[in-house]
Amino acid sequence: MVFFNHFGKSKVSVDPTPLEVEMRLYENDIQTTLIENYSRNSGSNGNSSNGGGSGGQ
Repeated sequence: MVFFNHFGKSKVSVDPTPLEVEMRLYENDIQTTLIENYSRNSGSNGNSSNGGGSGGQ
């Protein structure tokens, strides 16, 4: 019986474990969220002169 990516008792290539795959996806999600929040906050900071309040009048 032959299994993909195995030759004898050693692997041909290094595959990530399921935990490593999930951690990579988690890190990518965190980075995407941080970038989106930064873009959202930097866009709103330039539009209001009083810090986003109701106008104060």
